[in-house]
This record gives sequence, structure tokens and C-alpha cells, in this order.
Amino acid sequence: MHASEKHKDDAEKTDTDVAAETVDKLKVPFDYKEQSCESLPGYLAKFAPHILERLGTTDPADLSCIEMGGRSLNLVFIVTNTKIPTNQVIVKQALPYARFMGELWPLTLDRAYFEFSALVAKKEACPEYVPGVYFFSRADGLIAMEYIA
Repeated sequence: MHASEKHKDDAEKTDTDVAAETVDKLKVPFDYKEQSCESLPGYLAKFAPHILERLGTTDPADLSCIEMGGRSLNLVFIVTNTKIPTNQVIVKQALPYARFMGELWPLTLDRAYFEFSALVAKKEACPEYVPGVYFFSRADGLIAMEYIA
């Protein structure tokens, strides 16, 4: 194909064509699932039961979940034991795209790994100012950490 023909083909693409190609570029593990306040307690019970123990329960039904504002690059939740409201953790999940642009602006979940690594290193250097990390899933881009309000 001649260079001028390729340029012509690119110029004829619709917004839908470009969006489809962009979505194909999202690098998301097969079993990645965006969490919600409804799904997160069950996820923690299945993949991080030690967090439920830290919260003082073994039953995900005892947990309430509030999604915090902002939400442009990550989901951030406060998870609370409803029977012991002072027992709380923060759960942060990286999204594979920027919310304000949707899937047209793909992002890598690897940024959650770098944040996790930085938190662990900073906690060693400055433990009184950095939350402890309780759980990390690279595949889900998810970090559960100490709530230090």
C-alpha cells in the first residue's frame, strides 16, 4: 500500500472505528472485574479473608462500603464493619481507562503495582505517616490499606 493510500484510509475512519481500535488496546487481564460497593465485600471474602478478620468479622454481609468521590483514574472505597464501625479499611482499584474519557483513553493497570511498591517502601521509611498495605492484587489493580483518617 502506498503511503498516500494509507493516509486516505485513516482519514475515512469514523469515530466508532477509532473507538473500537482503542478498546482493543486496553490491556486488561481476562478475569479483571471493576469492583462496586455491592461486589467488593464478596471479593474481599474470597480473595483476602484476612481483611475481614482485620475488620473483626468473617461474614461479608457485616460490611458496608462507600465509594469516595473524584473517580477519574481509580475507584476508592471505605469498607466498614457495620457492627464495629471503627473497623475500617481503604480499598483502591485502578481502572483500565480514564473515566472522564471512557475507554477512549486506555491506562495500564501496572500503575497500581507501582503505587503498591511505593507505599511499601515509604511505609518502611516513614511508618507513622504512610498507611500499611494489607492486600494487593496485580491482576485486579487493587490495593487494600490501612484507613488513617
